[in-house]
Amino acid sequence: MSLYSEYILEREGYNTYEDDVSFFTYIKVDDALYVRDIYVSPEARGEKKSLELGELAECIAREFNCKAMIGSIDTETNGWKRNKKILEKFGYKETYTDGDMIYFNKDLV
Repeated sequence: MSLYSEYILEREGYNTYEDDVSFFTYIKVDDALYVRDIYVSPEARGEKKSLELGELAECIAREFNCKAMIGSIDTETNGWKRNKKILEKFGYKETYTDGDMIYFNKDLV
């Protein structure tokens, strides 16, 4: 576990999945898994890596017996429009906005 992962777990209660080129942070919220941060290094970017991370997050959600996935986008960050399209392509539906944040939901079958 990286030092950042230890920090974010201790400070905010978020777990982290990480490999050599990517990571995401997540937490169980009621019967859903909320994936807050996703990062893929520039040399590994592409839909295949994003798809792998999304599938892994869904596997984690199922292990926690979650019924849904939650994602969010901060419209003040670089690339937020691209990220919105990726979430929508993976079946996430926009549920609400709160200031600069857009929240998405995906039911797990």
